[in-house]
Amino acid sequence: MKTAYKFRLYPNRQQEAQLALTLDTCRHLWNKALADRKNAWEREGITRSYEDQAALLVFEKQSNPYLNAVHSQVEQDVLRRLQKSFDNFFRRVREGARKKGYPRFKSINRYSSVTYPQSGFKLNGSRLILSKISGGIRTFVHRPIVGRIKTCSIKRDKTNAWYVIFATELENPTKLKPKTAIGVDLGITHAAVTSDGQYFDYPKYHVQAEKKNRAANKSLHRKKPGSNNRKKAQTKLARIAKRVTNLREEFLHQVSRKLVNSADIIVFEDLSIQNMLKNHCLAKHIQDISWGES
Repeated sequence: MKTAYKFRLYPNRQQEAQLALTLDTCRHLWNKALADRKNAWEREGITRSYEDQAALLVFEKQSNPYLNAVHSQVEQDVLRRLQKSFDNFFRRVREGARKKGYPRFKSINRYSSVTYPQSGFKLNGSRLILSKISGGIRTFVHRPIVGRIKTCSIKRDKTNAWYVIFATELENPTKLKPKTAIGVDLGITHAAVTSDGQYFDYPKYHVQAEKKNRAANKSLHRKKPGSNNRKKAQTKLARIAKRVTNLREEFLHQVSRKLVNSADIIVFEDLSIQNMLKNHCLAKHIQDISWGES
């Protein structure tokens, strides 16, 4: 059984600068590897593989000091992610999908996470120790980690807050015999109605925040592109969206905990959320309470 644990990080100024440099270095590596793949195909008809680019990375590190400031497995993971993006692109082409999703170059605002796939990290109490990052990063570990940690991902959101996500695996989970079962019907009038008579109403956080969101958007578009005031306005807008996300996740966690405590087996109706969103009159409300999208 696989589980993910997400904790807030509080790096000091030096650590935050090193983490930001790691993100930026990995972003440049992604862009350079993507350009190499495009040029190799367009000019020579050659398809680059992960193994080819991993071998080229060894030589590139000899002349690029920035690459030496990042853990080697983190850089290899960037190339693996690019390989996975191309695999997904070719799969969608074979399936005849309308949107093929060719891998794109990443701007500074579109690359927000790096992953330590096997080593280079250690959680020592409330301190996260990362390779190539000085000292231990203060971490708010709000619950114990169960299982063996497989990967460690570092993420920065649009409000410049840092998080660590541990992916764990529990090899032999305890098997229990189910005794009770309930069905759950999802809707708009009520977020969820159970077969035993419980119902949960969603507070519609997105609708409540629309006025602030609209004002922040107008303020953002009045700012000069590239200015510090525009960056501040972007952060303010991101904080409004983050608050809505946090409130939504809190509601879903509370409801899911009540459902889990009430029965051993929970059956949800099978809904196609993407098709339902095509209804422009109800799309905003459907997405706001969508369990599948949250």
